[in-house]
Amino acid sequence: MLPDLAENYSASADVSTSSYTSVTCVTSSMQAFRSSFPFNNSPYVGTTFRTVKIMERFFAQGWLFAFVVAMLQVTLLNQFQNERWMMQQAAPEISANQILEHQSEASQDSVFVIVDVRSADESDVSIIPGAITVAQFEADKERLEGSKVICYCTVGYRSGEYANQLKAQGWDAFNYKGSILDWCNKELALETVDGRSTNQVHTYSWWYSVPTKYEVVY
Repeated sequence: MLPDLAENYSASADVSTSSYTSVTCVTSSMQAFRSSFPFNNSPYVGTTFRTVKIMERFFAQGWLFAFVVAMLQVTLLNQFQNERWMMQQAAPEISANQILEHQSEASQDSVFVIVDVRSADESDVSIIPGAITVAQFEADKERLEGSKVICYCTVGYRSGEYANQLKAQGWDAFNYKGSILDWCNKELALETVDGRSTNQVHTYSWWYSVPTKYEVVY
């Protein structure tokens, strides 16, 4: 790691020297331009000239520029490592077709539960058939222990966070990316929490749209 930083520091110093030379040339050109420009008191010309002079003073400190570049590299590397670690810890995603396979008769041997993590106002309008609310799941966790948990919400953001929490607790949790909007875009069936068929769907916001066969609520 340290040799890389030393190499990058040296390379950054070379870049800073070149950048300083370029800015100095720009400054000289700006001075000539300003003296020949008929409106040399223009705020635009003055502001541009002052900006270039500030850049010249900054790049004159080549070591400072190299240090800033090196620190930026370290920061970006740490951010990349953190994001990679979070991706490794995240619950895997599942598709609508995979959910349908779990719901088919051929998959009745596998124990799974679909959890709607949306608010009560949203799930009261409609849910994916066979799903239970997050409140029902939390109240019945002990009985459902060992089940595969498929989480969904409106688009997959809230369900992703909840699935990640469950995975951290040891659950075999999955996130349905696209969630109920993707389900509706595939024109699949919906039902109410008491099992009645419905074409209503809560889209959370007017921003989201679904096929015209559904009645939008938000």
